[in-house]
Amino acid sequence: MFDCCDSGSVMSTLDNSDQVLDLDETAEVLNILFSLLHTPPPPPERQQNANADNSLTITSQAVESASVIPFPLLPRMVQLADKYVFSEQLQQSLLAHMKSYVSAHPLEVYAFASERGLQSLAVDASKHLLHPRLAAYSPKDTKIVSSPEAWQKLVLLHDVRIRGLREILLGEEIFPHGYGTCSSHKDKTISLWRQRKMDIILRVEAGKQVQGI
Repeated sequence: MFDCCDSGSVMSTLDNSDQVLDLDETAEVLNILFSLLHTPPPPPERQQNANADNSLTITSQAVESASVIPFPLLPRMVQLADKYVFSEQLQQSLLAHMKSYVSAHPLEVYAFASERGLQSLAVDASKHLLHPRLAAYSPKDTKIVSSPEAWQKLVLLHDVRIRGLREILLGEEIFPHGYGTCSSHKDKTISLWRQRKMDIILRVEAGKQVQGI
């Protein structure tokens, strides 16, 4: 909507006193809208991470910096950018700001992303909901996830991760490829490892630390 307006059309509209644009937004929301139009926020600052591919990622420190939009404003800003068809670049910039809060506000980000069909962002946020366990959240906390389907998807994601971890543990050997094998204690060590491994596998839960690990 606003992205397609050029200066000529804007001036033409202003010169015509009969032209009125009705907006349903409150004064507070309009203030945010006009701020987006006047000073579109750039993506948050990024820093090099330690990955081998040298990709750029938003660090947790960036959330506290002035380069990131305060979280309470973001959901409304994203909604406005979508409602008034702002440029794709601006919308992606706002989503980058939202992504920087997946660790600080994982449940809120997950709920927002699920509601708007932003699957990649929802999955990223779900990774930070392993602790505390989902069962530890109160009904008041979980009410923010308005869709039962979205909550069920979150439970299923956690279940997939738990089963994946259990499979990794099940296939882990104490002496991989025979490395480090002690001929005197080999059988006893393998037996103890299998016993301990099965004990851990049965107790693995999302968000739960197994004592003794």
